[in-house]
Amino acid sequence: MRVPMRAAAALVLLVGFFVLVLALTVGLAAFAIWLFAGGHGPAGIKVGFAAAAVAIAVGAAVRTVLKVKVEPYGAQLPRADYPELWRTVDELAVAADTRGPDDIRLVPEVNAAVWEDSRLLGLKSGTRYLMIGLPLLAGLNVAELRAVLAHELGHYSHGHTKLSALTYRATGALERTVEELGNGPVRWVLAGYSRLYAMVAGASNRAQELQADAASVTAAGKGATASALRRLPVLDVAWAGYQEDYVSMAPPVGRTPELLAGFHAYLGNEHRKQLIAEFQDKLIDAESSSVFDSHPPVRVRVAALAKLPDVPPMTDVRPAWALLGAAERVPVLEQELLAEHLGPRASWPEIVELAGTKHVTGNAGVLAKVATDGGFTTSGALGELLDVVQRGQGAQLVDPLLGQGLPPGQRPEAARRTLIQLLGDTALTLLVRQGKAGFELDWGSQWVVRHADGTELEVHERIVTALAEDDLAGLRDWLTGLGVPLTEAVAQVDFELRVKVLGLFTAVKSGDGRFDLFVCDDGLLLVPLERAGALTRGLTDALGRGGRQESERLAALLAEDISELRERPDSRWIGIEDILSGKLGPRPWGWTVDLKLTGGELSVRSTTDTNDHGEPYEGLGALLANRAQVAGAAAGTP
Repeated sequence: MRVPMRAAAALVLLVGFFVLVLALTVGLAAFAIWLFAGGHGPAGIKVGFAAAAVAIAVGAAVRTVLKVKVEPYGAQLPRADYPELWRTVDELAVAADTRGPDDIRLVPEVNAAVWEDSRLLGLKSGTRYLMIGLPLLAGLNVAELRAVLAHELGHYSHGHTKLSALTYRATGALERTVEELGNGPVRWVLAGYSRLYAMVAGASNRAQELQADAASVTAAGKGATASALRRLPVLDVAWAGYQEDYVSMAPPVGRTPELLAGFHAYLGNEHRKQLIAEFQDKLIDAESSSVFDSHPPVRVRVAALAKLPDVPPMTDVRPAWALLGAAERVPVLEQELLAEHLGPRASWPEIVELAGTKHVTGNAGVLAKVATDGGFTTSGALGELLDVVQRGQGAQLVDPLLGQGLPPGQRPEAARRTLIQLLGDTALTLLVRQGKAGFELDWGSQWVVRHADGTELEVHERIVTALAEDDLAGLRDWLTGLGVPLTEAVAQVDFELRVKVLGLFTAVKSGDGRFDLFVCDDGLLLVPLERAGALTRGLTDALGRGGRQESERLAALLAEDISELRERPDSRWIGIEDILSGKLGPRPWGWTVDLKLTGGELSVRSTTDTNDHGEPYEGLGALLANRAQVAGAAAGTP
């Protein structure tokens, strides 16, 4: 295997790192002995501990690297069941002059990847795996998918999978070593060397990506390759939006959705197509171009294609899922990708009808419960609720439903929006119960509510107008005309105001401990993270194939009730009322947040393992803004 210059430099630097560590360890040990011999026992002990710390940190990092075993996941695509897909992959492997994969898997990610179950840190070949993301089958055509798969097979032909396994593992080991060392000159030296290695390794990885792109052009032509490169970033965003807005409707109603067909329909909606077209260029323009990145920006990769030799263009514009063959196999594959059985398979119109009804009925029941428990009404009927609003008590009515962490200045507007939403949902619940309204699937905005006569119902918009014009009498007449029974009450729903988790930082450090940091609407929660688990997780993430392990760990953690996590004896809850002030700021390779609390101070900082999920930065900013507003109000400042 020919080793490119950049890859060779990375290997030399890797060896150099361990030579440097050995030299530092031996030097510190020798210095400790000299101090002991000179009668400086206490100083010798300190230096001896420093030498031991370096040796232990390196040993732990290397041990973690060696014991990690990546397990394949996803739905298997056997050759006998998917002959057209395998024929295509075999053809691409021949074009790339490499041995093809032994196992092809379908995974629920906007990604395609190859790897080997190799040994000796990737230097000895093993079973080859090709992973294809289900969203790619819905969002690309056959020509574009060929370009993507040829790129991955190109990594095999150039030996990248062996080199990258060593590179990514080594990068993880270096980062772990530095992170485990305390502050001091030794850490500063090793951290600087680690950054130098990361720069060289990043340059090597980026060069490998450009090499693999050449295989894409050979297999599918410049046009299909450029189109696939430009489309992948926006597909990632679209897949996240599809899951959040549509797939999330399925579990509450106990139905299994049509994932592939649904995402294809989502992408084909005219409104979505326009948004994707507008957002695509913005994403590409905003891409990072750091010297530490493993991939060049798309704009650089597309520009590099122009320098490659011309080849006949690939013009197969069939949806990429055509390579799967028989459509009846898709439901079986999709079921394998789901974490659990959700219930019988259902069409999207059925799921939307069930989910819409459940949504408005639940909201209406909550409002009825709040109104009766608070003494605002006797039954929670819509007519009584409108009387409450007429008396000017609407904000008081919904105040218990507003989050404690909401800044004071935002509460009036939040109360207005909540009141409008719940009143409208109550009206819709009554109409649905009467058979006079239903929910229709809309791939542009989840659903459209239609009256029995087929007209679109805009109940919430009509309530907005009535409140703005102080025309509650007109609103009553309009609702009555629709057939809404104002004197009927909906079933009340018992509810518990739950803490809203805004986001999560994994593997942060506070004091000498490592934690997962939950950012909630009314405070922060630090949940201890097992040290060994943190090291293993960080390394598998660096390999690019430990994401599933981390996802499963986080899914289990997030599935726990946040109130139960708060009650764990080893967790620490910092309520919003305990925070006097705080500051979020940068630090080398990360960030730190310093809080002044009613009972002292707290400092939390990111580590090389830290990842963010959800919107923890925005949530943390909102918490600190809340406390600043409260402090300003107490001091009499605007």
